[in-house]
Amino acid sequence: MAGRKYESLSYMAKAALSHSNAIPERGFSVNNLLLGKEKLALAENTIVAQRVIKDSVQFFGICH
Repeated sequence: MAGRKYESLSYMAKAALSHSNAIPERGFSVNNLLLGKEKLALAENTIVAQRVIKDSVQFFGICH
């Protein structure tokens, strides 16, 4: 019984750690498209605000 106590722990650890970088890489791509080369020196808060606005417009479809 002692050997089987943590049998599923390795499966859980592999599932939690075996993720891809697709989502963060997609975020970097969106940032590059949104900001362009001339705006790379913006503050983090400004970049976050622009991403929130972009995502909101994309979600709701229109901005008033």
